[in-house]
Amino acid sequence: MTLLTPLALLGLLLLPLLVALHLRRRDARTVDTPSLLLWEGVGGAQAGEGRRWRIEHLVPLLLQALVAGALVLALAQPSGASSAPETRVYVVDDGALTAAADPVPSRLVAAEDLVARDIQAAPDGTTFALVTAARARVVARTDDRALALNRLRALTPVAAVPAWRPALTVAAGLLSTRSAHMLIVHAPGETLPTIPSLWGVVSTAIVGRSTDDQAIAAVDVRCVTAKAACDAFAVVHNASAATVRDVLVIDADGVVLGQERLVLPPRSDTDLSFVVPATRRLIRLSLTRRDLVAANNVAWATVPGPRPTTVTVVGDATHTRAVVRALAALPAVQVVTRTPARFKAGGHSAPGLLVFAGWTPPGPLPATPSLLLIDPPTIPGSPAPGVLGGATVSGEDTASPLLSGVDLTSLDVPQGTGERFSLPDGLRPVVWAADGPLLAAGSLQGRRIAVLTFDPSTSNLDQLNAFPLLIANVLRWSTSWSPSTAAPGDRVTLDAPPGTTAIEVARQSTLPGASVVVRRLVPSGTRVDVDVAEPGLYTVTERGRWGARRSDIAVDTGAALDVGAEAPLDLPTLASTAVIAAGSAARSADWWPWLGLLAALVVVIEGGVSAWRIDRRGGR
Repeated sequence: MTLLTPLALLGLLLLPLLVALHLRRRDARTVDTPSLLLWEGVGGAQAGEGRRWRIEHLVPLLLQALVAGALVLALAQPSGASSAPETRVYVVDDGALTAAADPVPSRLVAAEDLVARDIQAAPDGTTFALVTAARARVVARTDDRALALNRLRALTPVAAVPAWRPALTVAAGLLSTRSAHMLIVHAPGETLPTIPSLWGVVSTAIVGRSTDDQAIAAVDVRCVTAKAACDAFAVVHNASAATVRDVLVIDADGVVLGQERLVLPPRSDTDLSFVVPATRRLIRLSLTRRDLVAANNVAWATVPGPRPTTVTVVGDATHTRAVVRALAALPAVQVVTRTPARFKAGGHSAPGLLVFAGWTPPGPLPATPSLLLIDPPTIPGSPAPGVLGGATVSGEDTASPLLSGVDLTSLDVPQGTGERFSLPDGLRPVVWAADGPLLAAGSLQGRRIAVLTFDPSTSNLDQLNAFPLLIANVLRWSTSWSPSTAAPGDRVTLDAPPGTTAIEVARQSTLPGASVVVRRLVPSGTRVDVDVAEPGLYTVTERGRWGARRSDIAVDTGAALDVGAEAPLDLPTLASTAVIAAGSAARSADWWPWLGLLAALVVVIEGGVSAWRIDRRGGR
């Protein structure tokens, strides 16, 4: 038998108090009465009886003691093992710190050995569940001992921060009984969320001794349009229990911008800020001191500044004048103008953003990665448009990147100067009026497309300060065909426009001296998934009939400790998870509800005895 809340047994100390109350002798009271006739026949206690109890005094005491004992035992929640098989859940830390040779050959191997011994010692019929902390993933749930051991030995370190909260939430859902066992194996120095004791027996084991690890926990670069410099921010995490001196090297496109000597307090996060030129493409931060894990001593970040870009604008001078003026004001942008006739004669492709102003070519859209349609006569996949009535802005999608820093509330489009479109699937309105969408964006046939349904020169848009920012946002969005950052183990989705013939992914590792690994993919469809299992800098190059383009993805390990994980897990969430995950799993025998029922029954019996005593006295 197991007591889930054994401290409740302290309530048994109330039993002596109950006995003392029954032994307490009440003092006699003097009562004045005009006659003794009513007291005749009422005999006093004989001197020989003393304080000897009769049966009617002893029975209430025994019943009340039984009630108190049953209630105390019910609060202790006794639970006995049933015939159901035992469940053992193992949560194994497979994050970046488990790759350290502490002990040799690695912490993860030591963790696997510890869990394997527990699996082998478990009785037959035990259900084993194995959860990895880095991805909060269930890799095994079986009563096959050999299969559980094979899945355990197949674990490898993941260059990521352990996700303790989701991992332990998943593990709690696998506990089929309240007396089941959960074993958490983790690296030293990590702080785990508090797990309520009512969810079974939870034990922890630490593998390794040293906490000497420093990591670049985060790095970010923010740029403002038309500024020559960008602001960069970084966080350096020190997991060690001692103060550490280190040097941070800041590199931009292979050029060292500077070095900073750091004094990192014990178990701390140090915030840093510095400036990088907006013309740089990539920055690399590195810590020079050797520690437990080398993979998190290097981090990359892309600089979201202006890139040398060629934008092709097709249309007559009347329709193109406003957009050409806005594009020419952007840094690092080369604008090429074409008439519709010259564009058709020179081919239907362009490597960068292609703008059609007041015109679209007949037939399918050209093979180009991105398009901006301004006052188009038609949109592929959309029925023939109507005439846009006089329009003022009635709604905006404020979450759209096209409206970052853009205020179009004062936009006024005269009646009859635009088209009223029913948008095809893939396009969503960004700014709209009561009569229809004014600005839309999305993906059509694998291309990123933005649509302005009216001519800026016939409205007040080209006179607003928001117009150049809007065009800059459209250009930035149209070239954001891959994410700039990802976590190790993620799957990154890339746009693959029509005409793409080859995709090349090159990874530069965070480990010193590692060679560049190149993978070549054959696109099939308008999306391509790329697994970024290891930390490093991934350079993706796409080639097609429209030309070539390149993008960088920074995959950083980050800090190897989950800062702020000490907050307790949410009990209601765990409760619902456990019920769903357990399903039809057998449960242990909980005795405490029956003890509560027994206490209630004894209270009824004690009430009957008291009533009997009152009736008996009245009949004397």
